Amino acid sequence: MSIWNEIYNNINNNINLVCLFIGSSMISYNEITDENNQQYPCFLNKINNKKIIILIDPHLETNLKIEEFFMLKGNPLITDKIIYSENKISVRVLHNNEIMVYALNEAIDYIKHIWVDKHELIDTPKIYTIINLCLNNKIKLILQDFTGNDTTYFYSKLFKKYNRNDLLNHINLDVTQFESGCRINLHKDLIKLDDKGNFIQEKFLELSKMNESNLYNNILNNRIDIFIYPICFYYSQIIQKIDFDLDKYQLYKIGLIATIYNIDYDEECLNHSYINQKLELLIDIILKDIIISKKIKEPLFEFIKSNIHERRLLYDTMKNLKVKIIVDE
Repeated sequence: MSIWNEIYNNINNNINLVCLFIGSSMISYNEITDENNQQYPCFLNKINNKKIIILIDPHLETNLKIEEFFMLKGNPLITDKIIYSENKISVRVLHNNEIMVYALNEAIDYIKHIWVDKHELIDTPKIYTIINLCLNNKIKLILQDFTGNDTTYFYSKLFKKYNRNDLLNHINLDVTQFESGCRINLHKDLIKLDDKGNFIQEKFLELSKMNESNLYNNILNNRIDIFIYPICFYYSQIIQKIDFDLDKYQLYKIGLIATIYNIDYDEECLNHSYINQKLELLIDIILKDIIISKKIKEPLFEFIKSNIHERRLLYDTMKNLKVKIIVDE
């Protein structure tokens, strides 16, 4: 039986949480802290009972930091299995009364690279299987890529493959709620749960539903940036230039924000008329969402809409809608 089949078989009703941590090597860290512990982040303490931790990285350290962490906690991990490949450690399976750990010294190929036309994603079905098992068994899953990969395309595909509410309630798609990165400062409030135990993922909500969130400023500013470019820029250019070259990367970026606002959108479609129809719809919805969330009463919507093609005026107007983020010294 392959190690992946063993993992699938162990995702059952006795498990409360599965964590799939990609790029979770801590070989460059000498000391384990709450801020850098990518193998057992402090926010996991919010979910009690049995957990499965899957660590995937070809550079996992010989002595795993998660082993050191639980040794210091006085609850050491017991090694159940070590598998070697070409005289190197390939797989380790460990456990204690709190968690089961699968440490896989390998890469995982699940993200489509837009610069490669024909690229078979051999590992994507593995993630789909884990998601299916977690959704079917009402088990929480935290899917976190620590490598800095752009997960936009992958997440947009998940929203088309699964029920939106089920996905957001049970599958945490990015604890940062913002942009991917390999040096994330971890803290206990990176995951949020409602009173029913469902994940709260503001990154995928309308702005008007998160006014009181401490993430509002970051997400507002990010959406304004995307609104200006590529959405309004592409909309204007497609109208003005019949042969305007569509960048697949930007189409994928638009695809994720389309899923946020529950707009059916095919980022693989390179038809200019289709793209512009979707962009016009997004412009209306996002702009109204920004204005409602900021409780602006003046007729700003029509003013901005009438000046979509005036790049400098549009930029200056939207910039004034941003919230200045104050960084503590």
